[in-house]
Amino acid sequence: ANASILDFDLMKKKSFFSSSSCIFFIQFVIMVTVFWSIYFQNILGFSASKAGLYSFYANIPLLVAAPIGGFLVDRLGPRIPVMIGFGLVLFSLTWLVLFCRHENLFLLMPTLITFGSGATMIFTPSFVAMMNEVPSEKRGIASGINAALRQFSSTLGLALFGTLYSLIYYGNLGAFLQ
Repeated sequence: ANASILDFDLMKKKSFFSSSSCIFFIQFVIMVTVFWSIYFQNILGFSASKAGLYSFYANIPLLVAAPIGGFLVDRLGPRIPVMIGFGLVLFSLTWLVLFCRHENLFLLMPTLITFGSGATMIFTPSFVAMMNEVPSEKRGIASGINAALRQFSSTLGLALFGTLYSLIYYGNLGAFLQ
C-alpha cells in the first residue's frame, strides 16, 4: 500500500495541476492583503479601526461571489470563472496602484470589492475542478495536498510581501538593489 503523504501521480493530471497552480498563485497574492491595513494606516493615514473596517470590506464579496462561481462552474466549467477571477484580481491591484494615493473610500472600494470577488471566483472553480479530477478514494489526499499547498503559498507570499514592504517603507530598496 502507498503510505505517501503526497501523491505526485495526481500532479500528472493536467486539470489537477492547473487547479493546484491557480490555488497556489491566488493564495500567494492574497497575502498582500495582510499589509493593506498597514498601508492604509501608514501611507493613507487611516485610523486603525478605519483601516480594519476597509480591509473587512474586501471579504464581503465572498458571500456573493462564491455562489456565483459555483453556478458558473456548473454551467461553463472551471476555465471561464477562473479567468474572470484573475481578471478581477488584476483589475483590483492595478486600480489600487493607480488611484489610491490618499484617503478616499470611493476610490478604494473598486479595489476591495473586485479583489474579494476575484479571489473567490478563482478558489471555488479550482477546488471543484481539482476534486472532480481525482477518484473518490484519493480525495482525502487531494484535499491534503490542497491544504499544504495553500499553507506553503501563504508563507511564501507573506515572506516576500513583508520583505518588499520593509524595503520600500524603510527606504532601503535602492541600497538593497545595488
